[in-house]
Amino acid sequence: MMSQKGSSSTSAVASHLISPEVGDSAASTLALPSAAFVNLSALIPATNKWQYPGATRLANRMAAKVRQCIQADTECYIHVCGIKEDVIESIDRAFKTVRIRSTVRFTYEQDLEALIIKCTISYAHDSTSRSFLIELSSAVASIPGHTRFSILPIGSQTFSSPGKRSKEGDEGIKPTNTRAHEAEWPSVMIEVGYSETLGYLHQDAHWWLENSKGRTRMVIIIQISKAPKSIRIELWEMILNVNQPGTRSRPNKSPGFRYFYVIDRTCRVTHKARHPDLVIPYGTIFDTGLDAGTDITISNAQLSAWALYVFLGLP
Repeated sequence: MMSQKGSSSTSAVASHLISPEVGDSAASTLALPSAAFVNLSALIPATNKWQYPGATRLANRMAAKVRQCIQADTECYIHVCGIKEDVIESIDRAFKTVRIRSTVRFTYEQDLEALIIKCTISYAHDSTSRSFLIELSSAVASIPGHTRFSILPIGSQTFSSPGKRSKEGDEGIKPTNTRAHEAEWPSVMIEVGYSETLGYLHQDAHWWLENSKGRTRMVIIIQISKAPKSIRIELWEMILNVNQPGTRSRPNKSPGFRYFYVIDRTCRVTHKARHPDLVIPYGTIFDTGLDAGTDITISNAQLSAWALYVFLGLP
């Protein structure tokens, strides 16, 4: 799992998963079913693949699944086929009625008439994503000319390509000065999961980077392991595909990660050589002022202190 390329770092992903033809904006992939959605579907076991039974029945069945996940203290993904776009609002209302809407995230693919439901049932899941967002906000506020109001948190808001697909993430941010409108995509997304869902998280990263038309520039994956306690962070971006470099004017890029941080139960941080701190380039978060911008840094010591907080919330 230490590879610098996303395509080779996802050894948990089955070898038959498909790869999109990705240019520097990945815009061409929007005309086809999302490769990330198809690949994520391939990871879901048959027992978690359901036929749509109607909104109320789906909500009740999903509520039972959530209770099961809570008892097992684990997360899961459910694939539901036979869902037309016009019933998504009915499903949303039904899930709210049985009080599970806040514990799930939806990813929808219209061409396939399919919905993937991610269960995020753990307190540790929410506290991890929110506390990391606080660290990120503090880091932004510490750079010259900025405050904590320089970025907008987007929570688990839905983002979509109209008539094609939509997705909810765990947390995300976007620059206040250029993307204040609700529909504007996040520049950075945060996706959290347990160790057994790392391959799933990789496909979440693919989805944001491939379907946002370049608006989402980074996905921060946070993987939590409980026994022994550890945290793995990966910074996913569109990076040059060394196997198919493309041309000078149009380099061929695909989702992958260059930098990772593994924090063990003693809060010691393992990192890529010469990169002890988590650094996000200014232009990854912000759209303007790139020449004078200061990169956003969460230090090695801050990562260690944050991990201690997360570990205190683990069972």
